Amino acid sequence: MASPESIEQEVRQFLRDNFPLSADGVVLDQDDSLIEVGVIDSNRFASLKPGYYVVFTGIYGTQEEAASALRRAKAAFPAAYTREVAS
Repeated sequence: MASPESIEQEVRQFLRDNFPLSADGVVLDQDDSLIEVGVIDSNRFASLKPGYYVVFTGIYGTQEEAASALRRAKAAFPAAYTREVAS
């Protein structure tokens, strides 16, 4: 099974190949804001179903912020959804 680090590298490469880049090579979404991407191991979080690597984009302080970001994410990734992550 691939490691979270190798999956994260593949996700970042996909984003670089399919989304615009800033002058310093950071991936941007349609409104030119930065796309923060990471991969976590669901086994390490009680709020997630174990056995998966989870790709995330962004950490949000409120459900409303997450819902707003989800609308943008769904334009490129229709199966995207929000999930609160707690240890």
